[in-house]
Amino acid sequence: RKEWQHYRKYPLIGLGITYTDYADNRIFCKCIGIYPNIQLPLLRREHLEWTLRIGNGVGFVNRKYKAPTDTLNPAISTNINDFAIFMTDLRFKLDKHWNVQVGASFTHISNAGFSQPNLGVNLAGAHFGLRYFPSTCTPEKKVNELPKLHNRWLLQMRGGVGFIQSRSPGHPKLPTYFGSVYASRRWRGKNKYFFGTDMASCESNYAFLRMYELFPGK
Repeated sequence: RKEWQHYRKYPLIGLGITYTDYADNRIFCKCIGIYPNIQLPLLRREHLEWTLRIGNGVGFVNRKYKAPTDTLNPAISTNINDFAIFMTDLRFKLDKHWNVQVGASFTHISNAGFSQPNLGVNLAGAHFGLRYFPSTCTPEKKVNELPKLHNRWLLQMRGGVGFIQSRSPGHPKLPTYFGSVYASRRWRGKNKYFFGTDMASCESNYAFLRMYELFPGK
């Protein structure tokens, strides 16, 4: 029903919940992932659909690295992590209620260096399933005459701060500051191209240079 959905051929927005057992509990963990996601149509035919789903959210794990004696699990050192998922599905519509689907997925969990060690855990897989729709799998889409959007110029700025643990477990968490300034122009009424500059100040790199005296006197 939204204009942006019409522009993008009616993608779907959802909230996903997944449970993953990484099999070797001496080393890895079990993870519950909760992730907002968007599903983009790549191909649509009367009885066939190919989609791409992208999501990013929070992953809660039940086992983490425990300093200083844990030599088996250098992968995850925090209970709360970033959870990212990429999934593609090929669906065959049997009728308006039933779909058969096959697909592939890739998930990643890590804390982005907030705490060390942080190798992260990747998982690639394939899946097969059935989908059932009580009403219909092809609901009627609301189509309106879309407004003509001007290809306007915009000047934009962004800034932020993140934290990373310097080099090894037990070291302090140091800030990284970043900012960007750029200009953008709308293209074909719905996309943008932009150019500009990014700058960052990484305190953990500065601490590393001082610790090992790589540039004495500078």
